[in-house]
Amino acid sequence: TQVFLPNELKTTAAAVTTADTKETFVLAPRAADAGLFVLLMNPGADGAVQYEFADGLLGCPDGVNDPAQNTVAAGQTAVIKLDSAYVMQRDGTVELRVSPPAGKALGTMGVKVALVQNDLTV
Repeated sequence: TQVFLPNELKTTAAAVTTADTKETFVLAPRAADAGLFVLLMNPGADGAVQYEFADGLLGCPDGVNDPAQNTVAAGQTAVIKLDSAYVMQRDGTVELRVSPPAGKALGTMGVKVALVQNDLTV
């Protein structure tokens, strides 16, 4: 029997209030490849944000940090499936870097990030 344990969704709000400044969110999953997803929420109407991940233990393959694909439009939320082999650091964290649209600051746009983990027990 497989049991999925409920998890509370905890968000981290962007704190940088300087325009045109990238912010790094350091995420700490409990385990590698345990059904890891990141929610990147861009609730306002100030424009699209772009995101990228710091290289993990195996480096990031082409496409992981493609700015043409890694954009979250205003008023939208992206659900990003993580492959921890490519984005997890030696200390077990994942670094997500988010850039605001020109002339905007993430902290005043209401941008938030959440890590969703599936803790599966058998």
